[in-house]
Amino acid sequence: METKIKEFPLDFQTLPDSHSWNRPPTEEDSLPVCDESHVPVIDLAGPRAIELIRSACEKWGVFRVINHGIPLDLLDQADSQTMKLFSLPADRKIKAARAPSSHGSTGYGEHTVSALFPKQMWYESYSILGDGSPLMEHAIKVWPHHEDDLFLGDLVHILTNGRFKNILHRVLVDKDKSRASRAYFYRPPKEVKISPASKMVDDSHPTIYKAVSWDDVLSAKAKYLDKALESINI
Repeated sequence: METKIKEFPLDFQTLPDSHSWNRPPTEEDSLPVCDESHVPVIDLAGPRAIELIRSACEKWGVFRVINHGIPLDLLDQADSQTMKLFSLPADRKIKAARAPSSHGSTGYGEHTVSALFPKQMWYESYSILGDGSPLMEHAIKVWPHHEDDLFLGDLVHILTNGRFKNILHRVLVDKDKSRASRAYFYRPPKEVKISPASKMVDDSHPTIYKAVSWDDVLSAKAKYLDKALESINI
């Protein structure tokens, strides 16, 4: 399976114009940057864990957990394997390039919203849908065989009728070192419609979002980016 990826992966020796982001400041650049030291830290073994999680969801849309039961050596191994993956030669990574049929969700490639920007992102990603499908088997071909943050997403925001925040996640490029993130998405089946829960709706808090599926949200994100939720307002 072959997929052509423009100016990708990020293994060039000189900076091409396609990745040069010389642009004037925008309104978004003036938004406050979250200091990670201020992000709520929640002890999952503590007696107030549920209360603190609810508060963090309402005020922040992100929190950090400790005493989560995941062995630290397992997390270290995941970090090591992640760096091995992206350090592979370009011709090896391209073997698992995302196919159009995967809708940008399975395999190796650039972010699905890249087409919305005039320049290419300093970004490469690798994803696997854990559904045992042939697409998953294709993506696995490239993988070397050898404290955690939780972010709320659009579906939780919709389900709570806007009560729980969906934080704007932005990452800055570091000129001296690379940065890697591992994200695990927990979502309903694609055909299931999500709408504000009845407990979140009353006379003072009318329904603000229509029922949408996971595919609907992905399509809105690909088309409207950070304005996606506005497109599904009632």
